[in-house]
Parts: sequence; structure tokens; C-alpha cells
Amino acid sequence: MGIFFWRRQPQPSIDQSKYDILDEVVPDDHDLYGSVSEQMLPGYTRLDDLVDGIVEECQDALETEPHRTEETFRRDVTWMARTLWHGRRLDEADSDAMAASEHHQVAAAFQQLAKNGFVTGEHLGVDQSSAFELARAARQPTSDGGYEQWAYAYFHEQDAAELYELPARLRIAFGAFTTSPNIDDDTVHRAMLTDRGQAAIEHQSRSEAGQTVAAALTDAGLTVEWDGTTGNRIAVHVERWMRPLPVVDFDEARDIAAREGLRIRWPEDGTLPDAIAIAPDDSWWRVWATDERGGAWSEGRRFSYLPDALDHLIDLARGVRSALRRVPPHH
Repeated sequence: MGIFFWRRQPQPSIDQSKYDILDEVVPDDHDLYGSVSEQMLPGYTRLDDLVDGIVEECQDALETEPHRTEETFRRDVTWMARTLWHGRRLDEADSDAMAASEHHQVAAAFQQLAKNGFVTGEHLGVDQSSAFELARAARQPTSDGGYEQWAYAYFHEQDAAELYELPARLRIAFGAFTTSPNIDDDTVHRAMLTDRGQAAIEHQSRSEAGQTVAAALTDAGLTVEWDGTTGNRIAVHVERWMRPLPVVDFDEARDIAAREGLRIRWPEDGTLPDAIAIAPDDSWWRVWATDERGGAWSEGRRFSYLPDALDHLIDLARGVRSALRRVPPHH
């Protein structure tokens, strides 16, 4: 197993005005361990961004300690972050533990919702407003001028911040972009003749979206709290949140693949059948699945940012490994 992560405990109220100097103290190893753990726990912050964020937060405090430069402090933060990062990676190698976490269940519910006409998103946007705009922009257009997705379900960055201290309640936003496909055309046509009818259709669509999201989360094995109204978000109870950390670089991706037994075709490899492959594609990176002869059976996806491509690569390879483990042996 990896390293246990520190979770900040609430402190008794203190009259901080008497101790302003406390705001200008560079974190010691214990506090640094806590700060890194908190930011790492949800699993969405990249390693470099995590280090940069902590160093930036401590800029003013560093100015009060001339014997400790930003360079030496950054080195300390980087060492702590890499140590905890490695411990988290060891935990991720335990597929049973990962499958038992609420992140695995939320991701499974979102995958099911995506098949039913939902735009879904984890850590989507900074707040509710930006998350909704990103979700709306993510809809796929259809040939008749409409969109494939009629509803949405997501949580944004501020929601994910609640996962810094467990147990937590993760709030899922939901809603409808357009009329629910479960409402027949004649009913919609008649309702649209009046403002009251139009409002009723919109409310019913939002309500159906919420019921569908709550059902998907419950079916995935999660404990859900929702009063059934469209004005309140759905809360998921989280006791253990283990989202795979973002991949840092090729070296880490190779280490993960070797540790977890993932079948991946790297850029320097020749043909490798039935594997997930990655290779440069002009100034992009392409990730795809190979067929039984090592060729591509789909175009896959292209990424301009290598870490995003590596994240997708590892995620697909883990999915293939899990699917193969579920296939019953031949008798």
C-alpha cells in the first residue's frame, strides 16, 4: 500500500488579530505534508500545478525568512509532492481498492448517463456558471440542427474542493438543455401553445433529468441524498475518494503500465496487436486501439497537450484490463 494522506482537522477559534505574524510563517514539514495531501486527494491537480500553487501561496511568508529562498522552498515542496505522489500511485495499483472508491462509482454513473443523452463532467469549470457554459458547448450537433445531448450532470472545481476533507458530500448539478425525449411530440406541441404549458414542459424535463441522474448514481452503488426538487442539487456521500492522479510524463506512464500490467504500444514499438497505442501525429498526439494485427481499428483521439494524451492512454488501458478480467474463462 502507499502513503496515508493527512486530512486537516478543524481548529478551535483563535483571535487571529493578535497573531498576525502567524500568517507570514513558511510551512514546516508537517504543514507542508498537510497542504500537499489536501490538494492531491481529489485527484485533479497536476503535479507541477500543485507545486506552483503552494509556492505562490507562500510568497509573502518567504519574504520574511531571508535564509529560505523561493528556490529552496520549491525544492522542499517538490520533494514532498513527489513522495506523496509516488505513494498514491502505489495505492492506485490496487484495482480492488480503486473499484471500491466513490470516484469509480461516480465515473460509472456518468458513463451510463452519457449513453442516455447527457453531457457529463468531473471538475468541470470553476463554478456553476462556467461549468454550465462548458457543458452546453460540449454538446454534439446532429444533421437536423439539433444536438445529441438533451441534459447534463456535472460537478465543478469548487465542488471537488469539498473532497479535501473526508467524509464529504459531493454535489451533482443537473438540468435539461431541451425537452426530454420521453415526452411525446403531440404533448410538446400542445404545451408550447401557451407560456404555462411551455413552463410545465421545461419543469418536467428538468425533473426527469434529476430522476435519471439520481437513479444512475444509486444504481452505481452510491448513497444519494436529494429531495426530488429541481431547485436543489443531488448530494453523493463520499467516504473514500480515489481518482487516478493525472499522468506527469512518459516515464511515469511507463512505470504505471509496468506496475499494473497494462498493454500499451509506445511510439518506438512496432506492431503490437490488441493494445492501446500512442504516437505523435504532426504537432499532436494520437491515442487509439489496435486490432489483432496491430493496426488501428479506429481513428482514436488527438491531443495537443501530451499529459492529456497520456491520461487518456492510461485510462483506456485500465478499462481494457478491467473488461478482460470480467470475461468468463472458456470451458
